[in-house]
Amino acid sequence: MHRDVLDELDGEVRSLRRHYRAIVSVLAVLTIGTLAIIQYSLSVQQLATRLGALGAEQSNLLSRLNDLGYALKRKATEASAGLDMLDVIRGEIHEAGSRALAINGEVLALDADTWFGIPIGGSANGFFLDEPYQLKSRVEEFVSSHTTLTQFDREGLIDQYESFNSDGGPLVRKTPVMVGLEAALAAFQQEAVDLNVKLGRVQGVLSGMMILLLVFDGLLIFRPLVKRLMESKKLVSESQVVLDRMAYQDSLTGLANRARFGTALADAISRSNQTGQRLAVLQLDLNRFKSINDTLGHAAGDAVIAAVGHRLAACVRENDLVARLGGDEFAVICPDIADMTVVTGITDRIRARVAEPLTWGSEILHPSTSIGCALYPDHGRDGSALLIHADAALYVAKGKADHVHVYDDAMLQSDRLTRQLEHELPDALISGEIDVYYQPQHRTTDRAVVGLEAFVRWHHPDLGLLLPNDFLPKVGRGAQLAALTRHVVEQVAIDLEAWWAAGLDVGRVTIKAPRQVLLGSFLVDLVAEQFEPRGLPYGALTAAIPENALMDRGGDRIRETIMDLAAKGVTIAVDSFGGDLAPVSHLRLLPVGEIKLDRSLSSTAATDPRSAAVIRGLVEIGRAMDVRVLASGVESMSELAALTAIGCDVMQGWLLGQPMPAEEIMLFVGGERPNPSERRDEIVLAS
Repeated sequence: MHRDVLDELDGEVRSLRRHYRAIVSVLAVLTIGTLAIIQYSLSVQQLATRLGALGAEQSNLLSRLNDLGYALKRKATEASAGLDMLDVIRGEIHEAGSRALAINGEVLALDADTWFGIPIGGSANGFFLDEPYQLKSRVEEFVSSHTTLTQFDREGLIDQYESFNSDGGPLVRKTPVMVGLEAALAAFQQEAVDLNVKLGRVQGVLSGMMILLLVFDGLLIFRPLVKRLMESKKLVSESQVVLDRMAYQDSLTGLANRARFGTALADAISRSNQTGQRLAVLQLDLNRFKSINDTLGHAAGDAVIAAVGHRLAACVRENDLVARLGGDEFAVICPDIADMTVVTGITDRIRARVAEPLTWGSEILHPSTSIGCALYPDHGRDGSALLIHADAALYVAKGKADHVHVYDDAMLQSDRLTRQLEHELPDALISGEIDVYYQPQHRTTDRAVVGLEAFVRWHHPDLGLLLPNDFLPKVGRGAQLAALTRHVVEQVAIDLEAWWAAGLDVGRVTIKAPRQVLLGSFLVDLVAEQFEPRGLPYGALTAAIPENALMDRGGDRIRETIMDLAAKGVTIAVDSFGGDLAPVSHLRLLPVGEIKLDRSLSSTAATDPRSAAVIRGLVEIGRAMDVRVLASGVESMSELAALTAIGCDVMQGWLLGQPMPAEEIMLFVGGERPNPSERRDEIVLAS
């Protein structure tokens, strides 16, 4: 019996020992597992924090690249912006692009991060799968698209700026590169969200493990690790606040940046729709700011920008938002505008406060600002339209004495007409609404027709007959100007072929060659494409170049194009010669065959002895250099007599023959000349 009791007791002890060992084993496993999960959670948190910082920095860099690209194009349009200023911006673009590409590498390195050989994201390919590679390629594409801008000269940048604005401006237009980048960044952010979801799951498992440990051994063993985990969470929260501030705050002034401005403007428009109150958007920049940077350095420029930012924030109303858009450009959102006196009060305070003297070392600076204003909903139904129209008003304000301008109905109607004509021009070229008219050019000695000048006419179905000045200033740029030039050259070639086939000698036909179409081989290739298959000689064409053709950047490329045209036999004429710019150097540097006197000289030849003397001198120069002198815009018999007496070689003007369709040219040159008074409404002077 004792043996049985002893055996039973021994069995109980062994059983208790087994249970104890099991309990100890479970406790050890739970302890090790909990420690491992805590360490894993900390690693994920650290990775998420680093990725968040890199993401915010990358977003800022890409936003800065976008701002710098737009600033480079916009500054190129300002005559006061020197090459050094453009080079500084180019350098900043390269610096920002290099850092953005470096961040790509850091993100890919983090994507491959593991914890004891286990991918932190829990997948064999890392937590991002293929998203960092998509983001890498998108960022590289975006950086490349902006660093490519640094290879453009001023004229190329101007073309880029005008094309960009015609498509809606920086808050509207989204290129395929930008769309792809936004998609990649969205995927990047979604993966970051997924990572936080994973972290939440891990922490849920951790909570369960910790409850079990509380049952077996209490929480004291893990208090240091729990404390570290809580500190890490606090650090993540504080880091997120800093990152948010970096993403939406301008680092130099402490004001809202462009991203914050766009979001705030959308919110303000929404509130305006609810309250029924108007909203004003002010856009302003500093007058002569470039001179501060050029003479005192960029440190002084930054100090002025910072001071102006503080002044702006101090002089607006409490519910107004001031933002720095970039460079010396600021914008203000002014809600609850009851009438224009409120806007006037704000602009007056801004101008007065900004104009207060600033001290930089021993220098006393006197800053000033120009302000453009657009109102919602009067001048635009969305933020991008308001900002574009405020910028247009700012451009006008720079030329006014008070440096303030509110976008008005005239500007609105002009913008609407521009958008309408830009939209309709491609179809008009196809449908035949765009026609080419020709104005005869007469030899002075016998009034024989020795040439024609081509002019475009738009037979608009709603607006009637549009002359060049009615639509060329609105659509004559970029791809549309190239398409229009192609149409004119093709029609001239067709008409020349028909006239020659009919045995009609019209002399040379003059076409206008704007600077944009001279920047490259476009015009040379176009003339060859249209003339050679028809057997037309290049000598049948005259290209009238603008008087300022070589005066700005791109002059070397334009000179090369002119030389190529002249080498093929095209006559080069200098248009509006003797005007404001008086490019006498063209006669020495270019193979000029004709100079067309500016209308300001021709119209005063009979009344102003000085004009007559200038024309007489140009005629003498022309004879000495074997260059034909053409007087354009002859409108009266007195002008005709004076220019004949002076000795101009060729005359052109509605007194002698108005622009007319190709079929009327055959009658005109053949002697059956229509009465000019019958078509007086279609007369246009060469310009």
